[in-house]
Amino acid sequence: MKNSKKKIPGNQIEMPFVAPTMMIPAVRILQPNGGVLIMPGKPVMVGDEIGTVEAARILGLKPRQVQRLFEDENFQTAFKPGGTSGSNWRVSRAEVLDRKSWRNI
Repeated sequence: MKNSKKKIPGNQIEMPFVAPTMMIPAVRILQPNGGVLIMPGKPVMVGDEIGTVEAARILGLKPRQVQRLFEDENFQTAFKPGGTSGSNWRVSRAEVLDRKSWRNI
């Protein structure tokens, strides 16, 4: 099988194209009859994962409150990269944004 690398002049490096990940959170609107209308919200560019402070800012909570939620396994994607007690928590931005939309009911 032949290796098909592109030759690029000078010191340029060919970078693979990576499409940004977008999320459209659901917006829940309470109706006068007690029902809930679900509409698409504003599209948000999603990074892979965020830390406790950023999750707290998005959710309107204190960082320690978010840490407790992570420790109690309330977020499926929360993890400590080093696996040790000194590691900082990481969580999927998409899950935090989804949780925020549910808090707004």
